[in-house]
Amino acid sequence: MKKMLVFLLLFSCNSKSDKPVKLELPTICITEIGYHEARYSPSPPAVFFTFKITDSIISKRIEKNKLTQVFLYSMSKEDQEHFHFNAMDKVYKNRENSYSFFVRTAVFSVTSVRKNKKWKNDEIKKILNGDVGLVFGLDTIRVKSCPNKKIIIDVDMSYKNPDSADL
Repeated sequence: MKKMLVFLLLFSCNSKSDKPVKLELPTICITEIGYHEARYSPSPPAVFFTFKITDSIISKRIEKNKLTQVFLYSMSKEDQEHFHFNAMDKVYKNRENSYSFFVRTAVFSVTSVRKNKKWKNDEIKKILNGDVGLVFGLDTIRVKSCPNKKIIIDVDMSYKNPDSADL
């Protein structure tokens, strides 16, 4: 009897399927992420995100403002304390299955909360290239990058004096 069970087990494990394996895209992935800072602008520095979402449950949660926190897995715990998502800010539905929003942060800023740290663009890109956590109440979704994800760093430290003649 044991030999028969072992034979059936081996036979069932070695059977091959002629069906091609279909790779499925994730139900949510990051299509674009970037950092924007203008030194003499009234708007605070921010990281912006664009996600492609094919799961209707996640889409509905975002549309109903159930998203409570956003964080970067590649960022240290100390820096995550200065990464603020405001649930009252608008989440934009750009096109079908594409959502965008921003998170305010002073972590990478020239006038950073960590005075001893000066971030280079490559360091910022490395942090932004990691996975993103989306928190919905007690649920956290770890979001990976889409295959052709864009990373944008826009740091404008120039200042034009309005009294200057060469404007």
